[in-house]
Amino acid sequence: MNLFSAVIPAAGSGRRMGKGFNKLLLPLGGVTLLECTLRLFAGCPWIKEVFLVVQESDRLEIEAIAAPYGVRLVQGGNTRQDSVSRGLEQVETPFVLVHDGARPLVSPEKILEVAEAARRNEAAILAIPIKDTVTRVSEGLITGTIPREGLWAAQTPQAFRTVLLREAIRKAAQELFEGTDEASLVERLGHRIAVVEGSERNLKVTTPMDLLIAEHIMNQRGAR
Repeated sequence: MNLFSAVIPAAGSGRRMGKGFNKLLLPLGGVTLLECTLRLFAGCPWIKEVFLVVQESDRLEIEAIAAPYGVRLVQGGNTRQDSVSRGLEQVETPFVLVHDGARPLVSPEKILEVAEAARRNEAAILAIPIKDTVTRVSEGLITGTIPREGLWAAQTPQAFRTVLLREAIRKAAQELFEGTDEASLVERLGHRIAVVEGSERNLKVTTPMDLLIAEHIMNQRGAR
């Protein structure tokens, strides 16, 4: 199934991590967080090529990390959407996976599941049902409670037919719309998106606590 490429945005600043540099360069499991993510996708024999979208300021350091995995570096944009668009310009395969560089714990099985769902439906994402009560807050006060039935939290990878995602990004740029993720852009085209149940372990490392949890999960895996 050599129909897929992967685009991994890695151009963020990681301000919420509070380290003053790209959080993907933080240590995790004896290597960097970024390397944990790259291993997953570079190790998939059915993914033809991996494009890593980076900031110019991180390029040399990331190039050294990425070199053993044969990934191609792409200059990032001002926003995630811009960065994904630049990565997508390099894709030549019929389908593409977009994955957060800061989600180093997605399983190979889930990557394959969402890819197969995209082949059947042209668009698919990983997501998990929301467990907590969700409230709307304004000026420190609750203004409403949102029933959680039917609410899912989107994850990555998200997989799409390449021409479909290109059209979604083009239309968003034309209309000055900034989406929360790639699925939100495709949804605006009126296209239905399949949902594959993900895993709570597929967390996005955003804060120092997330990093501790990710390290704990990796240690558990290593102990098995």
